Amino acid sequence: MEQLGDYVRRVNEVCLEAQSEMMELGSRQFEQLQASMNALLHEARKVSPLATDTDSESRSRAMRKAA
Repeated sequence: MEQLGDYVRRVNEVCLEAQSEMMELGSRQFEQLQASMNALLHEARKVSPLATDTDSESRSRAMRKAA
C-alpha cells in the first residue's frame, strides 16, 4: 500500500508539472500572438488611407467617454 501511495503521489506530481508547463507555454504563445497582432494593426494604420489624426482623436475621445 505504501508503494502504491508513493506511485500515485509521483504520478500526481508529474501531472501537475505538465499542467504548469502547458499553461506557461500557452501564455507565451498568446503573448507572441498579441504582439504580432499589435504589429500588424500598427502597420495597417500606417498604410490605410482612412487612418487620420482626426479618426484617432475621435476614437480616443470615445474610449475616454466609455471608461
